[in-house]
Amino acid sequence: MKQNYTNTDSRTEKSAQDRRDC
Repeated sequence: MKQNYTNTDSRTEKSAQDRRDC
């Protein structure tokens, strides 16, 4: 899991993309 972005942006669309990477 890469946490390069902030929690604010991560909770938006990045969260959905991160879920697929996992």
